[in-house]
Amino acid sequence: MKVAKITTQQKNSQRYNIFSEEQGKEKYAFSVDESAIVEFGLKKGLELTDTELEAIEAFDQKRRAWNAVLHYLSFSMRTKWQVEQYLFEKEYAPAAVEEAVNRALDYKFLDDAAFAEAFVRTKINTTDKGPKIITGDLRQKGIGPDLAEKALLQFTKEKQIDKGVKIIQKKAARQKDAHTIFKKKMMDALRQKGYDNEIFTIAWEEADIVPDEEEEWERLEVHGDKILRKWEKKAEGRTLQQKVKEQLYRKGFNMQLIQRFLDQKVSGE
Repeated sequence: MKVAKITTQQKNSQRYNIFSEEQGKEKYAFSVDESAIVEFGLKKGLELTDTELEAIEAFDQKRRAWNAVLHYLSFSMRTKWQVEQYLFEKEYAPAAVEEAVNRALDYKFLDDAAFAEAFVRTKINTTDKGPKIITGDLRQKGIGPDLAEKALLQFTKEKQIDKGVKIIQKKAARQKDAHTIFKKKMMDALRQKGYDNEIFTIAWEEADIVPDEEEEWERLEVHGDKILRKWEKKAEGRTLQQKVKEQLYRKGFNMQLIQRFLDQKVSGE
């Protein structure tokens, strides 16, 4: 191939368009980074072999991959795996990806251990997520189990319990369920957030959610009235009492309060 013309790209002054000469006509061939112009001495009239063209392409790929890494890292910390996936999605050659990633590692632009530490610290400070969920998040970002385990050492048992207490107390302020049901829901909620049963047990005790009988009665009345409205047109007497009793019991209310509700609002005759 013979170089017919070299022009600067309008939108990027650091890249150049290379035109070839074919049958006396100029034709766009490829574009390269400014450094490739210098590295290969590209100029008008230069004859390039296929081997030289391949070398230019490989060189330019590596330069563009490196620039892409710098751009990607300018927004936030990334893991080695994230950078690799980003470059592969951009369809850079494996050799270009490997060189760019290794260069970033050499310059300490990539540090999975530091990333994991910062990630866990941020999750502790800004979310209610427990260790199991955070571990899963780290895995999705390419952090291995050893680094994840080390980073999670900062999420001490005391901090987990403190998180659990705050979650429980926050929910307790507006809970509408029977005490036993609320406790079960809190256990399930903490599990879903990534805390284990031991943390829940200690957090529940420290949260000191003591059932107030009158508040429990008020919650029972809300549920009981709804159940009563549902069944009073379908049943009566002892049958109606039994239906209301069964559903209130399934909702976690104790039999003493249930019987109080039945005595006040449901005739047994």
